[in-house]
Amino acid sequence: MITIDDNYRLEDFGLRAVMDYTDPSTIGFSEVVQKIPGRPGVRFIKEEIDVRQLSVPFKLTNRNHVDINEKLDRLADLLYDEDGHRKEVKIKLDHWQGKYVMGYVASPIISDRRLFLSNLTLDFVCYDPNKYAEIEAEEILWGSEIIDFTSSYLLGHEGSTGQIQVTSNQTLDIFLDGLSIYPVIEITGTANNLKLTTNGQSVELPNFSNTTWQIERFNAWRNGQEVFVDAHKFKLSKGANKVTVTGSNMNFNLNIRVRDRYK
Repeated sequence: MITIDDNYRLEDFGLRAVMDYTDPSTIGFSEVVQKIPGRPGVRFIKEEIDVRQLSVPFKLTNRNHVDINEKLDRLADLLYDEDGHRKEVKIKLDHWQGKYVMGYVASPIISDRRLFLSNLTLDFVCYDPNKYAEIEAEEILWGSEIIDFTSSYLLGHEGSTGQIQVTSNQTLDIFLDGLSIYPVIEITGTANNLKLTTNGQSVELPNFSNTTWQIERFNAWRNGQEVFVDAHKFKLSKGANKVTVTGSNMNFNLNIRVRDRYK
């Protein structure tokens, strides 16, 4: 029912999930408001999205004290690092249809003798509450061994342009299935006056030669050195997106990496 870091099922640790648990379809939120003297009600300022919390009860599949403790020790090794601190792990529930979250264990693993008279509950907290697609948008292809009939992608999904070689002005088609995202832009090569535009917003780069760029909203690196690039509004929306590429003296590889994000 739950897979950790792609390779570990909780059944491997002597645990079987109980089905009566809560998995909310949307994430909680808190509101920031301000009272205006002399006016009824309050003024809405903004909302803050809460963390995602998972709490799943389990039953023990083995009553042997030594065996259970050995398996729970292995589970602890998976969830904690060598210094004893919690590790961020990849978490997938079977019914999430090809999506995952990143999270930390949020409660201690109790393995004393009282455990054998009750159920065990594992709590996780995801500070980034969003679910993410198992594959990037350019991998959504007919014949994929990752996507199957249980995936959320529907027939008619337009897919997205993958990594391309750019030598002239052109337009890329990128299809987004989930929430809006800020993509990761990877560029390697040469260009003058390069400009990428989508949904009315642009990213412009100074002239460069035999250079590697990686850009993601507020973060950018040129040949591994952090630099400033104004990409904070370069956002893709749900559905079909057109990304135009213009410039001169262009000879570079371009990859606009997109991983669908869901509530």
